[in-house]
Amino acid sequence: MGTVFRKFTAIALAALLCLSFVPLSAFATEQADSSGVSEDVSSIDVPSVATYLYIESPELVSGSVQNIVVGVSDGIAAEDVELVYSRDGVSSTAPVAASTDGALLFALEGLTAGTYALEGLSYSSDGIEDFESFESLEGAACSFSVREAEGSSVQEQG
Repeated sequence: MGTVFRKFTAIALAALLCLSFVPLSAFATEQADSSGVSEDVSSIDVPSVATYLYIESPELVSGSVQNIVVGVSDGIAAEDVELVYSRDGVSSTAPVAASTDGALLFALEGLTAGTYALEGLSYSSDGIEDFESFESLEGAACSFSVREAEGSSVQEQG
């Protein structure tokens, strides 16, 4: 539990550092606690454009948690925000784990070996479902790989 909290804190601080060009008044919300992290992530601002994408580990071992931070700007009120990602052509989604004004954290768990592509954000606004692609983030790394842990497969010796 302490490691997850420390990782989240590090990611949140990195995201806030990236947003240091935004005036501090933009981070004030009535729903935020003293750390600036919103506890209610069911209805949050979603980007008209994603500003950056942070992948905690470009390569990790299966069973690890992959933290993804998506920077957002000029949002619209939205609900049911999910990160859309795929492996071997099969799409999956992950809900928002935490949010601040300007950043969304997604924690991907239960990943198996392979290469994962981050596709974008799906959300609904006023009952209409929509999708925001990460294609507009030129030069951003939108994939990561997961490898099996050493010694996780048992080979029979003859």
